[in-house]
Amino acid sequence: ITVPVDGYYQVSGYAQNSTTSVVWRVDIYHNGIVDTYGTTIPTAGVSIISSATCIIKCVAGDYLNLMSAITTTVVGNVNGFEVSWIAPA
Repeated sequence: ITVPVDGYYQVSGYAQNSTTSVVWRVDIYHNGIVDTYGTTIPTAGVSIISSATCIIKCVAGDYLNLMSAITTTVVGNVNGFEVSWIAPA
């Protein structure tokens, strides 16, 4: 998601895993760099959700996204990602 205006943004995302064989988590990225680490999920069970939430100061044109981390195998689908402007910078 590319933010349209300068300001502080509430960023939240989560994903549900689809395998039991790897440790994983979701992380929030700001302009290609990890800003916030999500909850790390152990190798126990399918359908466990990893989530991450933060407030990030952005300028217009900054890019925010959510990605699976820790493993080389993608183990979950992004089931939710929300970005909301909350205040001017």
